[in-house]
Amino acid sequence: MRTMSIQNVFFHPIIRNCEAVIIIGGKEISSEDLNFILDTASCLRHLRIEDTSTPPYGYFHEKIFELKTFECHTYDWMCIESLFTLKNHGKLSIGKNRFSYADLNRFLPHWVHSEVDMFDRYLHIDMEEDIPEDELFDGIIRLNSNRFGLPAYLIKADSNHQQRRKLILCIWYQMKTLKLSAWLPNDRWPIEIKGEKTFQGEYDALRAVEKRMELEQILKENRDEEILNQIRELNEQLEELQAEFEFTITECIEF
Repeated sequence: MRTMSIQNVFFHPIIRNCEAVIIIGGKEISSEDLNFILDTASCLRHLRIEDTSTPPYGYFHEKIFELKTFECHTYDWMCIESLFTLKNHGKLSIGKNRFSYADLNRFLPHWVHSEVDMFDRYLHIDMEEDIPEDELFDGIIRLNSNRFGLPAYLIKADSNHQQRRKLILCIWYQMKTLKLSAWLPNDRWPIEIKGEKTFQGEYDALRAVEKRMELEQILKENRDEEILNQIRELNEQLEELQAEFEFTITECIEF
């Protein structure tokens, strides 16, 4: 029985111009073959890898996250660094994987400081264990809230980039899945809740903490009464916001 290589199959113009490819069977599909598919199939929008086929560990191709959908029965082969390249992606769900919460702690600063929105809707990552807060958010200022119907952590994205729109980053754990989403401050939480439904209060609080930390650094070098007054005003603002929206904020401790 004659067998054909993937590269021979994709020399056919109909295959080369298809929008969807499903790879089934085999143990490991080589980097060379995957690169050939992604580089050659110019109209490709959907790629699914099923059954026992897997890319080699550490495989990455920038086009994977440019596809409309990419699905694989396991993501054990994916390194956390692959996620650092996300740009304006729609939604992404990562199933079984090797990521640790220490790995995800390395991802969060890239998400915070990215020049563009890394994804528009959500990033879901299968994780067996609930969030170990001190490990996942080590070195990161976060707001803890139950206002949205479940324990959630909110982070303020870097607002110095003009192409960055969604400045509230939300993280929570549900049904063995770590869920990440990004929002505008005036966006409404999709699940019905009582009272104020936007993220504006939490955003104002995180911005106040950020400003207070900047002033406290200045105060170390120049003990100015005006700076002290500004810090007092920010503390009062935070107390009012905490009373209204019932959250806590954990800041980074600098030694």
